[in-house]
Amino acid sequence: MSSFVQKKLQLTSVSTFLDSSTIAVSSLIVDGHPPSDYKLDSTFNKLIWLGKMPSDSITVRYRVLQFDFSKVYRNKNPKIRERFYTQNPFSYVPPSEKFNELREDNVTTVGNIARGIGFGNNQDLVVNSNLNLKMSGKIGKDINVLAAVSDENNPIQPEGNTQQLQDFDRVYISLWNDSTSLTVGDFPMQSSNNGHFMRYKKRSRGMQFSHNLNLEGAKWTVEGEGAVSRGKFTRNIINGIEGNQGPYRLRGSNGELFIIIIAGTEKVYLDGKLLERGQQNDYTIDYNSGEITFTPRRLITAYSRIILEFQYSDRNYGRSVYRLGSAISTKKWDVYSNFYSEQDHKNQPFQQNLDAYDSVNNISAKQILAQTSDGKNAFINSARPIDNFDVDLIRY
Repeated sequence: MSSFVQKKLQLTSVSTFLDSSTIAVSSLIVDGHPPSDYKLDSTFNKLIWLGKMPSDSITVRYRVLQFDFSKVYRNKNPKIRERFYTQNPFSYVPPSEKFNELREDNVTTVGNIARGIGFGNNQDLVVNSNLNLKMSGKIGKDINVLAAVSDENNPIQPEGNTQQLQDFDRVYISLWNDSTSLTVGDFPMQSSNNGHFMRYKKRSRGMQFSHNLNLEGAKWTVEGEGAVSRGKFTRNIINGIEGNQGPYRLRGSNGELFIIIIAGTEKVYLDGKLLERGQQNDYTIDYNSGEITFTPRRLITAYSRIILEFQYSDRNYGRSVYRLGSAISTKKWDVYSNFYSEQDHKNQPFQQNLDAYDSVNNISAKQILAQTSDGKNAFINSARPIDNFDVDLIRY
């Protein structure tokens, strides 16, 4: 059953019928004549001459297709649709109500998606991709949304020479209505009440939840936060130097000199007064080098008492923070309670590996540290005993 056909035809008119099967148009060849002298009418399978028609017989060669394109094929009988249905049951048309609901949403999105290719004479081909999206508006009838989404890890911190800072690396999604709010991503963790106790403010990355209930004559608020702390809190007391406006180097809680301060977390007090950041205000701060400089607006003397509270990056261990809070407010009195916990993850160090094992004493590095008391050093024997000596192996 070959699809190749060869015929010898005697032309009697300008158009000649070739075959009842479907002919592949590009396969038609007329011996002794170029393609410009003829064409194929694929609808009726006719050979039509464009130039002078030859007087003798011709030989044509072509291939036929086993599938007849002129015939109507259908999987379902259309009479069933015409008899029982006013709408085609085999095609899906989304309800118009859903599109109307989407049009009622007032969500504004601004952002970009970038795809790039990088190459050079000393590097391999690299494909880069990044996403930056900002979204704000209302979803549905009573749910508000505010989001800043990015897949870039931007290590840049803003310069501390202005009063307002722009967050380069803040990624979050926030949803809220009249009684409930939820934030996932980077958010400022701070005390929500004006009481004397439990006053804090931290930059964190995690989840924040809040819900309000209106009782009879009272308002009940329930809050919860769980996050990975981006920094460690410390407090510096600096004695001013006569006529020296700075820079003054800041230290960590253990006396570290080279620290990176998390932007926007500092509070600076000069003789008990809270100062404002900015070149036109009271001070400027370099977050990457950990140095603060005072402007001529605030003259530093030997009697100046400077206090700084800030967060700095301490990447020794993984650090988490949790908070649960509740408050009841009435017209006559307010009651609130908070539980706050911040701790290092002792099993998640960043700068050291505790997987070593002392095969001589048959003990691990973690067990040695657990048995070592304060003020003493811990040692691990890394020597490996060898039973059989081999002259072909180099051993020390």
